[in-house]
Amino acid sequence: MRKQRTHKLVRSVALALAAATALAVVGGGPAVAKPTGTPVKLMLITELSSGVTTPELPNGAKAAVKALDKKDGIDGHPVTLTVCDTKNDPNTATACGQQAVDGKYLAVVGSQTVQAGKYLPVIQAAQIPSVGNNAADASDFVSPASFPLSGGLVSTPGGLAEALADAGAKKISVGYIDLPQGAIIPTLVDMALKRYNLQVQNKVAIPAGAPDLASYVEAATANGTDGIVLAITGQDAINFIQSYIASGKTGVKFALITTDAAAVLKAIKGQKLDFYGAISYDRRNKQFLADMKAAGYKNPVGQEIVSYAAVMAVANLAKGMTPLDGPTLYAKIPTVTDLDLGSIMPIVDFTKAGTAIALAPRVPQVCIKVTKLNKTDFAVQSKNWIDAYTGAECPAG
Repeated sequence: MRKQRTHKLVRSVALALAAATALAVVGGGPAVAKPTGTPVKLMLITELSSGVTTPELPNGAKAAVKALDKKDGIDGHPVTLTVCDTKNDPNTATACGQQAVDGKYLAVVGSQTVQAGKYLPVIQAAQIPSVGNNAADASDFVSPASFPLSGGLVSTPGGLAEALADAGAKKISVGYIDLPQGAIIPTLVDMALKRYNLQVQNKVAIPAGAPDLASYVEAATANGTDGIVLAITGQDAINFIQSYIASGKTGVKFALITTDAAAVLKAIKGQKLDFYGAISYDRRNKQFLADMKAAGYKNPVGQEIVSYAAVMAVANLAKGMTPLDGPTLYAKIPTVTDLDLGSIMPIVDFTKAGTAIALAPRVPQVCIKVTKLNKTDFAVQSKNWIDAYTGAECPAG
């Protein structure tokens, strides 16, 4: 079911709009068809008011829904989005899932929550898929209701390790959030470093909100460390880097996976340090940027692209589907071999779930691009999508 690439679709829409404008000048033309009928309901589940939050995440889904409703919605139906804040409470997360079931939602989209193990069983029982979830909990990797588009937490650490190794780092340490979900990060970095004949130097668990990070900086930089994969919350990442600078140490390259990317970027810009990143979604996609701007989000620098891609993936997957409901979509997704979201990410083949990395049986691919901080932003360094663990090139969208 290969679809036209996003840039071709954008060009076709632009030409159609130009033609409609020309007709209007000389006496009017056909209006753009608006979606009609029963609204298609989508839900995004995440932590917003408590716990480890990613405040920008819902904005991408909101922009995608607005963009779809300006065209033909999802298969001709208007689209609504509910953002359900778990408040980092398992009971609230369960209630979010139940709301999706009771409301007969088509899908949960672009969600990121450490409470995924509470909502996923609820929607699984009703055969409602969670599409494009940014995996943050073990359940995201194993639940039959989970259909991530990328590796997320699984692919990014491998990409960060690759970035540091390719930049010449030989002694790479990992500072990671002291939560059960974070403990896998050093293992993933080790897996990626294997093809460089390297292994993790120091593994340092960092409690969220630790008041003084000096001791953790010492532990992470011990034994001649020249590269650190830093996987902690936004403010903790800022504090760690400031503590490193205050220590007078030099010669360490940093690779970051964190929350509240905008705040971290603002804090580290101008520092005379090398900062690297790894992306599973390419936010340079022109349609994404245009839709974000149209929705009032002019400078998306964080996880907005994750939820945007999830909504667009559902729109793509549901096209022509009868009936247009959760169980039908739930049954269809595992058979799809060529979901194409253009330059946002590689081709997604859901039939390959679990083959990319055994630790994550629901993940269809672990492809990344490496980024490096320039004067204003993290700029993409990679030309092609690369498997974070094997280095093989991934099929492009």
